Amino acid sequence: DAVKAEAEAAWDALIDALRPIVEGNPDGYDSVAIDTATETDSLNVLSTFGREDQISPDTRRNMMGPVNRRYKGVVEALRKSGINVVLLQRARARYVTRKVRTLKGTEERNERATGPFELDRLGFKDIRYVTDTEVQLAFDPDVDSDKLVDKFGIRIDRSSIRPGIVGEEYWGKEELGDDGLIRCASFQFVAMLTYPNTKLEDWL
Repeated sequence: DAVKAEAEAAWDALIDALRPIVEGNPDGYDSVAIDTATETDSLNVLSTFGREDQISPDTRRNMMGPVNRRYKGVVEALRKSGINVVLLQRARARYVTRKVRTLKGTEERNERATGPFELDRLGFKDIRYVTDTEVQLAFDPDVDSDKLVDKFGIRIDRSSIRPGIVGEEYWGKEELGDDGLIRCASFQFVAMLTYPNTKLEDWL
């Protein structure tokens, strides 16, 4: 149908744009950022099925494996080419079930979890198997500061390279090595945090 055909064309255009980087990288790119990886995952599904929902269980069982491998293959091809791959994914509020006492007794309610990092990532579910580090980005308007930069922060959710930083939060700007203050909510900060023996100029 029209949706599937349009998605196929868009997916092919994406692959055509990335192919030169994988096949020799003539322009000398160091990094590729996909913004957003959530939409890219949706595009991959749409180009195969023409829809994202109402896909029969049998169809999912038989076809989602190749679809997922194609998505992972794009990321892995870039990584094997020596490219830093940054996947920016959307997130939504996380809801948790809590027991609440009411006049009628104890009831279970779904409530929105509080905290700037209480979010669920949207998009490709197995992304952790093709990435080294997962970071959450948050904006907290309640941070007591007049500077906008101080209201942005990150939390390291996973790092196979440097597990010791998992769970750490960083807000505003922080000093790393001899490079002075660096915005925490930046690729360069995360990279230098993950690889502490590198400098800012290595990631520009």
